[in-house]
Amino acid sequence: FNYYTRNKKSPRSWKHRLDVPDIAKDHINIVLYKNPYKWIESLYRNPEDFFEKQTKFHCLNEDGSYNLTAIAKTYKHFIETWVFSDVSSLNIRYEDLLENKSQVLTSISNLFNVHATIDNIIEPGTVLNSKKFTEDKKEYYLKDNDLKFLTKKELAEVNETLDSDFMTKLNYEKLK
Repeated sequence: FNYYTRNKKSPRSWKHRLDVPDIAKDHINIVLYKNPYKWIESLYRNPEDFFEKQTKFHCLNEDGSYNLTAIAKTYKHFIETWVFSDVSSLNIRYEDLLENKSQVLTSISNLFNVHATIDNIIEPGTVLNSKKFTEDKKEYYLKDNDLKFLTKKELAEVNETLDSDFMTKLNYEKLK
């Protein structure tokens, strides 16, 4: 975006932020979220991405294993706090951004009345521990619903929190 601001505090970004900071209450926020199953799987791959101190739930058991119910509640809390609340926001599914970048960027552009350089979209590169964003990774986010990391019992535990109504509101399918 060709965007200028005089306020040094803005624009801001909060990755993995669970609660709405005071400054966000007076702004229009862009909230990017992804499929909860992929989010949980991401935690399994990179546990350092998850900040226990930011959660309202104890996501690690005493033996160091994950408390899947608490992790699912953490995701649900984030969605209820940012997406299903009265916080002024543009809510974007990660998968929609992957499938149609120009449409998502245009919606952001229109919301903030700023010019988007749609012709010069930069493909995602790397962030911290991630490898280069590839077509395989894109395919994984958009089509791969194979959850090898969760047993049937663990999936059932997660699904108790991520009820069908919640998943439908987010436009995701509940896995079985």
